[in-house]
Amino acid sequence: MAYLVNPSPAYCEALGRFVVEYADLEFCMSQVLRIACGVTKNVSGAIFTGTRCSLSMAHIKRIQEGKGEPLDPWLERAFPKIAELTTARDSILHNGNRTNGDLAEVTTKDRSIKIKQYTYTVSAQDIDLMIDDTETAKACLIAYWVIQRFPRNRRYDDWKNTAQREWVYKPPVRVNNQVNKQR
Repeated sequence: MAYLVNPSPAYCEALGRFVVEYADLEFCMSQVLRIACGVTKNVSGAIFTGTRCSLSMAHIKRIQEGKGEPLDPWLERAFPKIAELTTARDSILHNGNRTNGDLAEVTTKDRSIKIKQYTYTVSAQDIDLMIDDTETAKACLIAYWVIQRFPRNRRYDDWKNTAQREWVYKPPVRVNNQVNKQR
């Protein structure tokens, strides 16, 4: 049973900001998928409403393969980090059920068979790093979008500078289905 013991305001605020940033990332991903497919907003909305980031990335990769073209460098940079952030988001929101102060325990020990169980902690500071990387990944998607749709846009350099930031969030490392708390 999921429960919150005593989350700190800092943890709640960080998690809320991450959820908002991730939702914006999902919107940007839907626009990149629309551009890759070459369809209108209405057609894209009819076909892809509710498509998750992981499926959108798979569709975009297959579209590029079908065209015989490489994945755009901005997308090549962003997709692995978006996959990491998606895993972190899903784990925190679906398995981060014990929170005390600035730490949440993320665990599947009551939900999975033994060989697939994991437990680790995530802090408000970890979530702040996820927010930074979500903004960077979003900037990569927007840089791609601007190049494809508005190549002379004056704000491209702003997006490019943000998109080139270093990744800062390091997810926990799993070894033999055990999570190494050293990142």
